Amino acid sequence: MRREVEDTADDIARKLVKEAAEVKKLLDEKRVLSKSDREWIVNVLKGVGRKLSNDIPFLNDLFLEQMDKTVAEAKGEFES
Repeated sequence: MRREVEDTADDIARKLVKEAAEVKKLLDEKRVLSKSDREWIVNVLKGVGRKLSNDIPFLNDLFLEQMDKTVAEAKGEFES
C-alpha cells in the first residue's frame, strides 16, 4: 500500500515538475505570448487540476482500503 501511494505521488510530482518547466521555458523564451501560447498554459494548469482531483481521491481510497484490512486483521488477532 505504501509503495503504491509513493509511486502515485512521485508520478504526480514528476509530471507537475515537467509541465512547470515547459511553462517556464515558454515564458523565458517569448516576450509576448500569442493567444495559442496562453491557451496552452491555461490547458496545462487545467490538466494539473484534473490530475490532482482524480489522483487524490484514488490515494485516499487506497488508504481507506488498507485501513479496513488493518482493522480487520487487528480484530481477528484480538478475538483469537
